[in-house]
Amino acid sequence: MIPKPFRRRCLATLSAAAVAAFAGPRRQAVAQSAGWPARPVRIVAPGAPGALFDLSARQIADKLAPALGQPVLVDNRPGAGGLLAMQHVARSAPDGHTFGVCAFTQLTVNPWMFDKPAYDPIADFAPVTALFSSPIMLATRPDSPIGSLAQLLEVARARPGRLSYGSSGVGQPPHVLLELVEHRARLHLVHVPYRGGPAAIGGLLAGDVDLVFEGSGVLLPQVRAGRLRPLAVTGTRRLAALPDVPTFGDAGIAGIDDSWMGVVAPAGTPADIVGRMQGEIARALEAPDVRASYESTGRTAIGNPPEAFAAMIRDGVPKWRELVKVAGLKPE
Repeated sequence: MIPKPFRRRCLATLSAAAVAAFAGPRRQAVAQSAGWPARPVRIVAPGAPGALFDLSARQIADKLAPALGQPVLVDNRPGAGGLLAMQHVARSAPDGHTFGVCAFTQLTVNPWMFDKPAYDPIADFAPVTALFSSPIMLATRPDSPIGSLAQLLEVARARPGRLSYGSSGVGQPPHVLLELVEHRARLHLVHVPYRGGPAAIGGLLAGDVDLVFEGSGVLLPQVRAGRLRPLAVTGTRRLAALPDVPTFGDAGIAGIDDSWMGVVAPAGTPADIVGRMQGEIARALEAPDVRASYESTGRTAIGNPPEAFAAMIRDGVPKWRELVKVAGLKPE
């Protein structure tokens, strides 16, 4: 039998070792965050240069670099509806030097389109903040016989499968949101995916599709130039720039929300780094040039705390997972 004094010394030693083992990673994380960032910070964008993901990432990167004292680089990784970019972020070291910019589809829709998801949208990421919400607009050519959303619904219901629309690709926000419109309004439109919004607009103007569904920032310049006729927008309120254009809710198609874009880090990134990054991004969103850019394209800046952004992601997962199942959405 082990003497009691010796047992007490053993227990004390084991307890101290356990505390040290538990506290060690935490002390290391604090040490990492104290000197953060120690080298250039990367923001992974799931789109090619010039796409909305890229432009949005570069806009905040320009503001973050002087605030963080290190270059902030945009790493473009297009492909698979953003899956490749998000997988790369999830597998990166959680040291505060890699972040990812993404739309709601990358976190709440795309993983469920695969039999074996490449990442877990909840467990594999540390939410930082939502950048903005953005309306998606449905439009047609000025010479189209479809002059309103009401006419579109009438024609689409009378001739299911005859009208087609172009979008920026399978699994991107426009495609997913219009799938929801079709599901709730009991429509059947033919989806024609393009490589980006500008290509989808080109397909419409060439007469290859009947409609285009894209972000307001992409379509508004074309509408203002008279090249497109707007029919409807997502969200709960009409665009200030186009007050006569109804929302889908105005036509009785409820729950067609705006798209959103946000920033995430790999899971395990120290909380104080995440908090610092959120604060710097929120300040960047208040910059007059960023505000003006957002307002001109109908976007609304958010910059919410990590906990609030995490709630946005959690709330969206069951809704979109069910749509993927019901609509049978699959990657190309």
